Amino acid sequence: DGEMMRAVMTGKFGVEFLQFERPQWDKFAGAESTFAYDTLMPDGKVLQFGSTHLLGQNFSKAFDTQYVDEKGGKSLPYTTCFGPGMSRMLAAVFIVHGDSKGLVFPYELAPVQVVIIPISRDPEEMKQLQAKAAELKKSLRSKGVRAEVDFSDKTPGFKYNYWEMRGVPFRVELGGRELKESKLTLARRDNREKVQIPENELHSKLLELS
Repeated sequence: DGEMMRAVMTGKFGVEFLQFERPQWDKFAGAESTFAYDTLMPDGKVLQFGSTHLLGQNFSKAFDTQYVDEKGGKSLPYTTCFGPGMSRMLAAVFIVHGDSKGLVFPYELAPVQVVIIPISRDPEEMKQLQAKAAELKKSLRSKGVRAEVDFSDKTPGFKYNYWEMRGVPFRVELGGRELKESKLTLARRDNREKVQIPENELHSKLLELS
């Protein structure tokens, strides 16, 4: 269970934690031992987002649960109970990674992994940019990337804040210059860095940075 938690929470979601055996007075009622997974919050408090209980034969006896063993006799099984707290796991992700701008989703967990934002004050140029943005979205989705395009008429600053608040890991800025040069400006949500890349390198760059 601890290895599973490590693979998901640390390996996928970037949340470090410690696994502790709880004292007997704090164990699950009816268990022989309880192990819990705790992570440290930015304010110094601790969040427990999962636990494993070694139940021994206690519940097998209580419910008269038996199995036929290798000798043909009946035995009481030893049981365990693994409880990943899904809402607490998400809370840990939100609190550990979030900042004053809002959520910061790990790439694999993000509902929207990339948002493409066309930018222009010229109506005709905007049509071309929107067409290009739709093309990029289709290409990314064909590769399994959860991409969206912001076609709203809001200002670029409003759009940036809107998607940053929702924790989208990457933002693609597409303006007139990018369109002419077949380049894209790629902005990261976590460290707010921006890089300019050739259009045909978008997917490989996302894989590299995620």
